[in-house]
This record gives sequence, C-alpha cells and structure tokens, in this order.
Amino acid sequence: PLLLFCQCFPTAAYQNHGYNFGAQNYERCRAIFRYVIQVNLAIGVTIAFVMAFFGRYIIGAFIDGSEQDIIDLATNGAAIYAFAFLLNGFNILCASFFTAITDAKRSIVISALRGLIFMSIAITTIPLTFGVEYIWFAVPIAEVMALSVSLILIYNLFRRWGRGDYKQKI
Repeated sequence: PLLLFCQCFPTAAYQNHGYNFGAQNYERCRAIFRYVIQVNLAIGVTIAFVMAFFGRYIIGAFIDGSEQDIIDLATNGAAIYAFAFLLNGFNILCASFFTAITDAKRSIVISALRGLIFMSIAITTIPLTFGVEYIWFAVPIAEVMALSVSLILIYNLFRRWGRGDYKQKI
C-alpha cells in the first residue's frame, strides 16, 4: 500500500507527458517531470521517516506483542527498507514517463532491471556475501542500481531535447 503513494503521481502525470510530448512541448514535459519528482521525493521522505522512527508501532499493530524477536527483526528491516521509498518514486516515474512518450524499450529496461534483474542479483548475492540478516538491503540496493540507469536514460533524453536533435517516433 505504501508503494501506491509513489505510483499515483507518475500515473496522473502520464497523460500530461503524452499530450505535451505529442505537441513537441518538451519544456513542459520537463517541468511536469520535475514537479512529480518533488512530490514523490516528499512522499518518499515522509514514508521513510515514518517507517524509520515509528515502524515499531506500525509493525506491533500486526504482530502479537509476545513475539518480541520478530518485532525487533521487522523493525530493523523496515528502517533499512524505508530507504527504498526515497528512490523508487523516481524509478517508477522514469518508467511511466518513457511509456507516456512512446518509448517502450526504455520503459521496459527500467522496469525489468528494477523489479526482476537487479532484485534477483541482490537477493542471491547479499546473503551469500554478507549473511542472511542483510537481505533487507536487497530492495534499496536494487533501487540504487535502477536509479543509476534511470538517471542516464533521462539525462540523455533531456540533453537531446535541449540540443533539438530529437526525432519523435510515431
């Protein structure tokens, strides 16, 4: 459910990106993109803060108080996992943005790397390298790796738009 907060604004901006892209109003696309980044960052910071500092209370609402070891484990994991909320909004926005401007290839690359490839790599290598207790780092690490790809793809696109040598595919 918390991830839905990070998905709702890229989804809402989808039509605006598509419309402005079709009208070749690239500066408006950039402005909408920047606005959604700011909103998603605010949501991510809020969720990360709540999970990092109030995670014990949230988790305690779902786990019997006599299971203190599980509550401790889940609380520590939630604080680590919370970092992913700072990044996943940007990765979701990038994938949605590329879909909106009819660049399915880049959208699929981001989505597949983020949700399948980088997650698989992190889930299999982290426990072997650092121990099973570090599995909580899998999602934040996968998001960081996806962020690097997303940044490169968005930077290259916006740079081409700025130079005026972007050819719109139909």
